[in-house]
Amino acid sequence: MKLLSRSPAFLFLTHNLRAVSYTHLDVYKRQIEHCRIPVIAGIWPLVSARNAEFMKNELRVSVPDEILNRMAKAASPEAAREEGVAIAREMLAAVRERVQGAQISAPQGRYSSAVDVLEALGSKRLPSV
Repeated sequence: MKLLSRSPAFLFLTHNLRAVSYTHLDVYKRQIEHCRIPVIAGIWPLVSARNAEFMKNELRVSVPDEILNRMAKAASPEAAREEGVAIAREMLAAVRERVQGAQISAPQGRYSSAVDVLEALGSKRLPSV
């Protein structure tokens, strides 16, 4: 997990949440709970297998083989975008009760991907900060 910003108001973790075990997130939150600051999850929907490999190899994000394999199986660019959105939705659902908010990125300026991820929430809202 990479710390992007720390202030008296919030703690923001980068999109590396995609790759860490949620157990690690829980441990990390226990370590900082005395600070009484909200944790915001940053989630980046992947757009292709190449994007996932770049994140892993160049940016040193820990991307599990399972995620790489899922992205590699996409038969077209649109299928890859849909799989990336599905993975991001799974991540959001998994961290939803563990964080105080989420920032969903719009990869390559495709705001529709961010909206598609958020639509998985339905009428329920993330806990407000």
